[in-house]
Amino acid sequence: MNYYEHHIGDYAEATAHLTFVEDAAYSRMIRKYYATEKPLPADVCAVQRLLCARTKKEKEAIVTILNEFFTLEEDGWHNARCDAEIARYREGDVDRENRENNQRERLRRHREERARLFRELKEHDIVPRYDTPSDELRRLHGHYCKPSTLHETAVETTCNAPETFHETAAETLRETLDTAIHNPDTSNQTPIKPPVAPPGSQTNPRALETNPRALGSNPRSTGENPRANGTNPRAIESTSDPKPAVELAVALRKAGLSVNAANPQIIALTEQGVSVETALAAVEEAKKSKSDERIALGYVVKILERWAMDAKRMDVRGADKRDPPDNWWASDAGIDRKGRELGLMPRPMESYADYRVRIHDEIRKRKENVA
Repeated sequence: MNYYEHHIGDYAEATAHLTFVEDAAYSRMIRKYYATEKPLPADVCAVQRLLCARTKKEKEAIVTILNEFFTLEEDGWHNARCDAEIARYREGDVDRENRENNQRERLRRHREERARLFRELKEHDIVPRYDTPSDELRRLHGHYCKPSTLHETAVETTCNAPETFHETAAETLRETLDTAIHNPDTSNQTPIKPPVAPPGSQTNPRALETNPRALGSNPRSTGENPRANGTNPRAIESTSDPKPAVELAVALRKAGLSVNAANPQIIALTEQGVSVETALAAVEEAKKSKSDERIALGYVVKILERWAMDAKRMDVRGADKRDPPDNWWASDAGIDRKGRELGLMPRPMESYADYRVRIHDEIRKRKENVA
């Protein structure tokens, strides 16, 4: 036994009359009893040597404690309390072993599933961070890979799971440590922040809350009701084609940049309609400025932003000037501003995601009334 319960009150009541040396001897004797899970030797001299009793007082204390708290039997000196605790510990060995086996089996399946998800996503040029949660990996896999494979995995990992296993905080910690074998692309100077919004997703509150600063990412909201047909806006899945992000990532990698299609900036560029040709032109511009340095995606994005600002400042005679789009949903401040414009104030304890949905509903209602 590596552990036993020490009831301070019971011990103090039973040993209050002992001297300092006798108390120390008794404490050492029960620790040796639990460690070996067997009685102390029948030979008193052997007990004294086993417990390192050297002085006359220490040896006398051993004899006193044996006579008062132990009973001599054929196989040695027994202590009733220690025997009862050891028997209770051994009764729990079978259940404890079953729990440990179930936990090891669940952990093995968990590792295999994560390894497969990382491998199949990489085949589609998607390289998530090594500590991406399993739910986010499954979502990315369902978006970029074949849904049938994901369904088979769900059946395997749920139907065969041991009934005695329960998720714990320790398992959550192991999830992060176990997936460290999937090394992320460490040369990518623009780290990915999971969860990642799939390209073309509609008004996904989670995606907007994750990285609202990524190039002013536009969820392509049209003001329609996100709750139409009873759909939960947090469960809306993207049905758009992910190929533009993949094609842009492949082209940039061929140009020397270390990126992948799951990068939020790559997704934002494709959502804003930046073509592969324009992005490659920005890469060439970056290489002229930093001919001897490695080009980062962030530097290329800065060039694209500068070009966009230059184009915005151009005043071409006869051109059709239009107001820039109001991406109010992309930030908390924009949501507050839009709500004030509509006279729709936030409710107590209401999240920005729910507040944004109410604003969409109000916009839709007003459009219907006008029509």
